[in-house]
Amino acid sequence: MEFIKGQNIEVPLVLVGHSIGSYISLEMLRRLPKKAVYCIGLYPFLALNLQSKKQSTIVRIAMSRVLSTVLSFLVASFGLLPRQVLRLIFKLSVGKSWSNTALEAGCSHLPQYHTMRNVLFMARTEFSKKHQIGNL
Repeated sequence: MEFIKGQNIEVPLVLVGHSIGSYISLEMLRRLPKKAVYCIGLYPFLALNLQSKKQSTIVRIAMSRVLSTVLSFLVASFGLLPRQVLRLIFKLSVGKSWSNTALEAGCSHLPQYHTMRNVLFMARTEFSKKHQIGNL
């Protein structure tokens, strides 16, 4: 924020943020209305909804190093399945509206240990940041 305030630029800023970054971009837009003129939020993560079973489960898994490791190994084991079986699992679970290209990318990249660990680390970081940011 201080970096942007210190810039002597005449060109208006367009802020783009993904997930928790969307929330941060909105706050920057609020604080710098003369410099930042537009904000694009990609999948904004604006609130923890612990009433949601899905979000509560994600929070519990992401915050637990043991559960994160176990889930990452489980997901990596799906990579051992034949591609057709893996594609069917993806299509029936998370990829109902995905294109064929997205399904292929999911089948080749998502069922890997390090990919799942990174996803859960980012989730843990976002939940922690959201808790720290609170209501600015």
